[in-house]
Amino acid sequence: MKPEKREKLEAELGRCYREKARLSERFRVVDNRCKEIDQILSKGDADDAK
Repeated sequence: MKPEKREKLEAELGRCYREKARLSERFRVVDNRCKEIDQILSKGDADDAK
């Protein structure tokens, strides 16, 4: 493989990993919010059943 092509691919790989990390963090935030809302709704349902 030519050095230029390898450098280009390595740079792209670095961008991919950074994007993956960013998206993983965003997913974690959204997933936590979903769990939080689900708990609030479950608690509300339990309170309504009383």
